[in-house]
Amino acid sequence: MIKSNRMKKEFNIIGMILCVVVFLTYMYPTVVEYINDNYSNFINIFSYGFIDNCILIISALITYLLPILFFAPLLYINVFHTKDGGNTQLINVFGFIVVGIGIYLIGNALNSGIIFMFNSQDMYNIPINESLLSNFFEVKFTYFIYMYLLYPVLQELLFRSVILKTLNRYGNYFSIIISSIMFAVIVGRLQTFIPMFMMGCFLAVISLYNKNISTVLFVRIGIELFIFSEMFFPSSSFVFGIITLLIYALSGLFIYKNRSRQIVMRDDENQSYVVRTFFKSFMVIVSIILFFVLFKFPFVIDKFINFISQYI
Repeated sequence: MIKSNRMKKEFNIIGMILCVVVFLTYMYPTVVEYINDNYSNFINIFSYGFIDNCILIISALITYLLPILFFAPLLYINVFHTKDGGNTQLINVFGFIVVGIGIYLIGNALNSGIIFMFNSQDMYNIPINESLLSNFFEVKFTYFIYMYLLYPVLQELLFRSVILKTLNRYGNYFSIIISSIMFAVIVGRLQTFIPMFMMGCFLAVISLYNKNISTVLFVRIGIELFIFSEMFFPSSSFVFGIITLLIYALSGLFIYKNRSRQIVMRDDENQSYVVRTFFKSFMVIVSIILFFVLFKFPFVIDKFINFISQYI
């Protein structure tokens, strides 16, 4: 009974975390548009200048770091604490990065295939600043820090350190799948759900297997740097095709060499009860409803921002 009450309490806290992160994630683009419409003489966030990127960095810290600092103590989670953590060999970190990139590429291919089958190009309509893609050295350093270093680190601290650790008290499979769905929905925004879900599962397994948050951070940053470099190679590029094949070959070699090192997944009891309890938790239900409302009716955020602006 005590464990059941604790489970319900922790699931409700996770639901509150999701509500905060979902709301702030969807509010961010509207706030950016509002600033550019009303304060364009002072600041233009779409220009990716130093001050603009500093605002983006602050928004990332608010979206992810504040929920971590506020809710982690309520879950009795020390974000950086590892039970059996130790130094991981560099070759293993490199191997994990290569396998992670391979998984991302496979997921991306599956995602693109599904979008092509349903002819839903609008699902994949993610705006990209073309000036950022023209030359690596033209990308502002602060934007690079914000998008490919800060965001991945904050997301890993939230999803793999706080949420995964909490859910793992009630089962490995449950924690891996649920935390990866949260990661894919919030970070991927449904447009890239499949590759982000696959990558989330892979990172969760690394976190449980290695018990060292630094390893997961290095692997995630390595994958993000590859995604960043991918923008400079057209999808039909011969060079990128060779790189992709090389990644698959190295991934297969690494998996084969480490085939005997498997994570021990315990046979959890009453997993159906845990899953039912999670999805019946009040704040989890609220977070799911909030996500679908903001996803289907983004004008709700516009009205909220306009209401707040009247009192500023």
